[in-house]
Amino acid sequence: FQGDQGETGTSGTPAMASRPWGFMAILGMICGIFFGVASLLAYFIDVEPVDREMSGGNPGDDFSVVQGGCNITSHRFIQKKYCTSHCTKPRLKTEACTFWVEYTGIRMDSGDSFFDQFVALGGVSCSTVPSLPATPEIGEVTPCWKTNLNSTPNVYQCACTTYFASCSTHAGNCTKITDPAILWQQAQQANGDSMVYVWFFLGASILCLLPFLSFILWRCFGRSKGTEIVPEE
Repeated sequence: FQGDQGETGTSGTPAMASRPWGFMAILGMICGIFFGVASLLAYFIDVEPVDREMSGGNPGDDFSVVQGGCNITSHRFIQKKYCTSHCTKPRLKTEACTFWVEYTGIRMDSGDSFFDQFVALGGVSCSTVPSLPATPEIGEVTPCWKTNLNSTPNVYQCACTTYFASCSTHAGNCTKITDPAILWQQAQQANGDSMVYVWFFLGASILCLLPFLSFILWRCFGRSKGTEIVPEE
């Protein structure tokens, strides 16, 4: 009777000891899958589309300087509100605003009208009273650039008042009073910032999966070392 009880105790101990490790392994697997999916989504939603847009592009080839510049005929601010906290609770909800400045004008080389927009202030209080940039002023002829492409990539923010990754490709004429090379650099910087999140989520996924992988290795190799083979008599 004592021998049978000893065998049960010996064989039951590893099973009892493996339970917390098994629980940790399951949590690690779920955590790893979650962050792995987040990494994939961050890449294919924020990074890959912009990489594809910028592949083979070059601001110097995509745009040409407008001969004679552009005559500015008007400018105004566009205010966009967005929620920052307690968005589902109207009485507690807080908001911030982004102010876009919009210019309209005439291209001196063709007489065609155009408009251009860019962020003046972002993430500020909606009570802010923004000031227009010192230049260009109404009636001023300023340097500008026109697209050489039939379909201009969204990184150049043609006729778009949202973050460049949310802009659609512009199929019509696009004229910019901001140097396209600057817009290209901004897109590269923003894409690099998005890639930081991709690596963060990927690293978190790997760290979460370590307990799961360790448990699998222990189950496959660690327990086999404790198994004794009794020769047949």
